[in-house]
Amino acid sequence: MTWSKKFALALLSLLAIVVAYQLGKQIGAWIIRSGTMIG
Repeated sequence: MTWSKKFALALLSLLAIVVAYQLGKQIGAWIIRSGTMIG
């Protein structure tokens, strides 16, 4: 594996982690909101 490939892969996985984290926060907030609405 070349350095550029390793770097691109690391960047891609970092981006995926950030996106998953943001998505999780949104889903968590949405669940809490609907939970309080129902309750």
